[in-house]
Amino acid sequence: MSSVRYYLRSKKTNPSVIMGHLYHDGEEFVCTTRYSVHPANWNYNKNRVTNKERYFEDINQ
Repeated sequence: MSSVRYYLRSKKTNPSVIMGHLYHDGEEFVCTTRYSVHPANWNYNKNRVTNKERYFEDINQ
């Protein structure tokens, strides 16, 4: 089974790059996305961009 988790590379850098962790068959893959957001506009509980960020719907999809 596969799962994906997103997080920010740094909580202190403005803006910060959104990173992705992909888990598949016991292996872990780390990648960067082409998106970056300000840490204040990142929901750490849901690992998603808040609606304060421009184009948040596109980034969350």
